[in-house]
Amino acid sequence: MSLARNTLIIFLMRLSNLGLMMVGPILVARLLSVDGFGIYREFLAYTALFTPIAGFCFAQGLQYFVPTYPSHAWQLVRQTVTLTALASIAVGVVIGVADWSLQGRLLGTAGPKVLLYTALCVNLDFWELYWLGEQRPTLAFAYTSGRLITRLLIVVIVASLTRSAPSIINALMLFEAIRITLALLAWRLLRRHEPAERADLWAAQLRFCVPLGLSQIMGTFNNNIGSVLIARTINAATLAQYTVATYALPVLYMLRNSLSDALLPHMARAHAGKGGAPPLDLWHRANTLFGVLLVPAAVLLARYAQLIVVTLFSDRYLPAVAPFQVSMVYVLCLTVDFGVAFRLLGRTAAFLRSNLIGTAVNVALLALLLPRLGMYGAIAALTLQDLAVRLYLGWVLARHTDSTMAAVLGLRALGRVLVAALAALPLLALPVGSGWRDIPLATASALAYLAAYTALLWLVGTAEVRELLGEGSARTRAVLRRQGLLRGSRRER
Repeated sequence: MSLARNTLIIFLMRLSNLGLMMVGPILVARLLSVDGFGIYREFLAYTALFTPIAGFCFAQGLQYFVPTYPSHAWQLVRQTVTLTALASIAVGVVIGVADWSLQGRLLGTAGPKVLLYTALCVNLDFWELYWLGEQRPTLAFAYTSGRLITRLLIVVIVASLTRSAPSIINALMLFEAIRITLALLAWRLLRRHEPAERADLWAAQLRFCVPLGLSQIMGTFNNNIGSVLIARTINAATLAQYTVATYALPVLYMLRNSLSDALLPHMARAHAGKGGAPPLDLWHRANTLFGVLLVPAAVLLARYAQLIVVTLFSDRYLPAVAPFQVSMVYVLCLTVDFGVAFRLLGRTAAFLRSNLIGTAVNVALLALLLPRLGMYGAIAALTLQDLAVRLYLGWVLARHTDSTMAAVLGLRALGRVLVAALAALPLLALPVGSGWRDIPLATASALAYLAAYTALLWLVGTAEVRELLGEGSARTRAVLRRQGLLRGSRRER
């Protein structure tokens, strides 16, 4: 299957999953009180913090190892399941003992449920990454979307019937227990006979995944510790407002990863068996495309933040509007994804060092800013620690590839994108309120802005935009010809 088709399917998978992720918090925020929504989000904040620790990134290695060693795919799956189970047990024991020794002050009343739910979520959850490594994104799409749809239905139904955060949590735990049972049955039915086991793959997977897992743990800590500290040091209602204020960041992050998830297996398979460092031209072009897509999205989200927050979450969350706008600065950090480059080069240890730097920056800034600025302090700490991480990774990659920091970070391409995004801003000057009647005007202004932004990028010669529009135009003409709605050229006739 081609990279373009893989990317399209994965993009649609991420887009549909994002839609489901966006709908869930909106519905729960409306069905529960602000305090109830804060309690529910506190539980999810803890599980989001502990899940990457328990999973330790072992499943992530399948995206690289399955296309590299296709004849030993199920050995790699078995290794992944075993390592994930051992990691989740160890994490559960350590955190449980720590919470017990602190008399429950670490996790609060939901401690046992947090640990059990974390273990249920990470075990036997290799399917999406295995199928992406096999370059079968349609199956990954079906699995991930089916799981999210079921979770959403459970959350909404239970919230509608009970209006109780603890009832929602219990229902989610039951669902994950059923999923593990079905996953175990499917694994035993689908695994196939393979050649003799390669003992060296255990060491190879550990060398690849341990630095990546440690770095992901710290990255997850940095992304979620702000939520946990707000819940523990301020209150659940402030956490609910902070959740709304940072609502769009996971959405934009997942959109960016749709191309990265297709890019890594494609480049790994193409370079398998070849010596030397793999070329990174495709990765550089992908980063430019990230900027082209993410920057205008951030501009529009910031401009219409009040309309979005009030329409989706109600006017109870108006205090989240200003921090929502501030959080859009974080999008600039998302335009460069070093994950593909360093995994392909096999230098995953760099992630560990970079996240050590990010963690130090984050902890220092949270201690300094959170007591003084509240939500704004947490957003500033999140943004600046991620910027520190990316600057370090850019420096390492520049040294490894004998390049410059500006070239690695794609500053020239990002500069063109920012200039085009700012030049088109006057088209968003029309005053827009926060009611349903303002949505058509906001939509029209946003479409005019995107049209002007795209035209400016075309005029300054942004190759990715020209190729994207050219390919889209060619595909549209081909479809119309097949449907008999467009006649071919004279040469074709």
